[in-house]
Amino acid sequence: MKVEEVIELEPALVEESVLQATDAASPPIRRLYRRERNAVYEIAETEKRDAAFLELDGRWFGRLGLGAPLLKLLREFETVLTRVSRCFVLSAGRTRDEGADLHDSRGAMPTLAVKLTPGSLLDFVRVAPLLRSELLHVEDMLDPDFGYERDLPSFDVDAVYEKLVRDRYRVLWNASVDGRLAARELLPEGGEARRRQEFLAAFPMLGLDAERRFERFFHGPRPSHGELLSFAGSVEGRAAGRCPLCRFPTARFRGEGEALEPQVEQGIRRDFPSWNPSQGICMQCADLYEARAFSGASTARSSSPMDKANS
Repeated sequence: MKVEEVIELEPALVEESVLQATDAASPPIRRLYRRERNAVYEIAETEKRDAAFLELDGRWFGRLGLGAPLLKLLREFETVLTRVSRCFVLSAGRTRDEGADLHDSRGAMPTLAVKLTPGSLLDFVRVAPLLRSELLHVEDMLDPDFGYERDLPSFDVDAVYEKLVRDRYRVLWNASVDGRLAARELLPEGGEARRRQEFLAAFPMLGLDAERRFERFFHGPRPSHGELLSFAGSVEGRAAGRCPLCRFPTARFRGEGEALEPQVEQGIRRDFPSWNPSQGICMQCADLYEARAFSGASTARSSSPMDKANS
């Protein structure tokens, strides 16, 4: 299969990129294109005129080499192109809309949609890192061994927690993708540091172990969809982001890297016999139990942190 056989460029993208390229070209090139374009306007019949514009822009698109960098990059992902029915390259209204994604077709192979602004075809170096990252995500999605499912399972909890798990899943997947790009020497400078910072912010409860865990996702073998989801939803056997005492979502735990005093742990176990320090607790519960432990306040079960959920 030839890569070119599955790629279809949106005429509006071709036309606008040619217009921008010829405007920026030398005066002789600019005049030649304008002369040919003006000649097409002289065609009276609408269908013939439209066809002539398509031919003109397609020819100049090739002459100016506007599609060559994109074609070269897509050849890096031939495994993706063999698993889609078509690859549509569409015009994006803004740079923030650029990227690549799959679109399901009923009873058929999915289609790949690549969105680019016309200006990006003139300055492809800028958008290439984004496209590589997006296409590697797509490659994972199409690989049966990865086991991707677009709809993540319902966590049967509040929307805040569900969003937290989805955000963490995204951080983990991005780290894995950029790690593989780094191994191919295709990750821009500063990319690893950026992913590390995102990981540490998403998993503060890991404490001193966070760096080792990041290394696993960034430099280790590609994890599956299930492995990413499992890690995003639970860390060291506890629900990530939910305090085991009050069950409220939290971004920071006490108990790992910030040991609780023995008196505090004793107070927690009186109310929650099955709790152990490796589970940690949220900062609010930690403050509550520390205040009780050192003030001599009662820790009766009736006034436990669970009351926060009932107040």
